[in-house]
Amino acid sequence: YEATTSWGGGTRLGPRAILEASRYVELYDQEFDCEPAQLLGIHTL
Repeated sequence: YEATTSWGGGTRLGPRAILEASRYVELYDQEFDCEPAQLLGIHTL
């Protein structure tokens, strides 16, 4: 749904693009020496 965008189109494609890009995000945190998403139980359904 893009009826409320004031400049540019394609916002409806944003959520899918974020999910597809999330596969390439480094989840390991060097400062904490762990993967916080696993410890906190964050998942994509």
